Amino acid sequence: MLNIQEAMQIAQQYLSKQTIPFIGFKYHLESPKIYLNHFYFDFILETTNNKVSSETPLIGGACGFTIHRQTKKIEVLSFADVAALEIKYQQLENLYEDVLKIKARVKTISSIKTKYQLSTKDLLQIKKHLQQENIDQQFLYQLLNPKIV
Repeated sequence: MLNIQEAMQIAQQYLSKQTIPFIGFKYHLESPKIYLNHFYFDFILETTNNKVSSETPLIGGACGFTIHRQTKKIEVLSFADVAALEIKYQQLENLYEDVLKIKARVKTISSIKTKYQLSTKDLLQIKKHLQQENIDQQFLYQLLNPKIV
């Protein structure tokens, strides 16, 4: 799986091949936001005298890009895509917290069925994973992914 240093290198290579949308500017790379399966980078411009723009520019409607941690695939995202990504990972975090509460016997497994639109088969898979010492977030991501925008 891709680590942050490798992601930074790939992002730098990607940006170096992109056409600069404005004269007198160049791309500036900052640390990414880390998600379970992606690294997210904002498109940031700085002047050729190294002064960073105070606002994220609109570059053809795109505000940034992700690099997939396993496939290394780069995907350019619009503001709507970034919002959907945030929603997806917030829902994953919520499910993870709920599953930990189920494991601690604070919640029942049936309480998450409707909330996350899970099938009985999904609940059985979660119940099986509850017996493991650590809950695998990747498993929960794969379980939820088809159900999330």
